[in-house]
Amino acid sequence: MTTGVMTDEELALLEKQMETVTPGP
Repeated sequence: MTTGVMTDEELALLEKQMETVTPGP
């Protein structure tokens, strides 16, 4: 992982990964 600061692209990628890993409600 990089430093504490994350770019919008990194955040978007993380969100997409989380969505695939954890099923929606």
